Amino acid sequence: MNDYIGLALSFTYLGIVLFIALKLEKRPYELSRTFVHIMSANWWLIASIAFKSPWLVSIVPLFFVVFNAVTFFFGWFPAINHQPDGKNFGTIYYALSTLFLTYVSFQPGSSLMIGGVGLFVMGYGDGFAALIGRKWGKHPFQIFQAKKSLEGSVTMFVVSFAVLFAYLTYAHGSVSIMLCLTIAFVATLVEAISPWGLDNILVPLITALFYFVYIL
Repeated sequence: MNDYIGLALSFTYLGIVLFIALKLEKRPYELSRTFVHIMSANWWLIASIAFKSPWLVSIVPLFFVVFNAVTFFFGWFPAINHQPDGKNFGTIYYALSTLFLTYVSFQPGSSLMIGGVGLFVMGYGDGFAALIGRKWGKHPFQIFQAKKSLEGSVTMFVVSFAVLFAYLTYAHGSVSIMLCLTIAFVATLVEAISPWGLDNILVPLITALFYFVYIL
């Protein structure tokens, strides 16, 4: 597929995600923000099929680094920037980690699985953990400066395992259950100790690094 068609598909898909987020803006538990967090990860499937050039595919996350930064600092687009618990740079970190993993994964000789592992765990695992923790988190805990809940961490582990198993099975036809369990555990631990939105950098990069070391 032509890379320029990939750009058109990418911005169309992500534009639809943002449009739906606007419709969810008044919903409780930061539903609109979490919706974007989760659904943006699916862009990786479009990228994997549509792009060949690491430079052209990187245009998409680079655009959202700028978009997220501008809307954050000017207080625009509350559907993704509303933060009742205090401001952090989580949305910007999300775009930055996506940009880095995209560029690295599309290099000649690299593997698209590296970026996919990091981004799907961040998108689905961390996204559902935040949603469940905020709505049903009855057992809070704090490690260093990070305030989380047991319910959120359990969700992080279960969803991360499920999405890893599904993605790697789709990509390879089979997958080590122990590998998925180990990466899910590492991702859950990293998320539990990451304050100030830093999980949007640390979770994808560390899980991607863990998978990279595994396939060496």
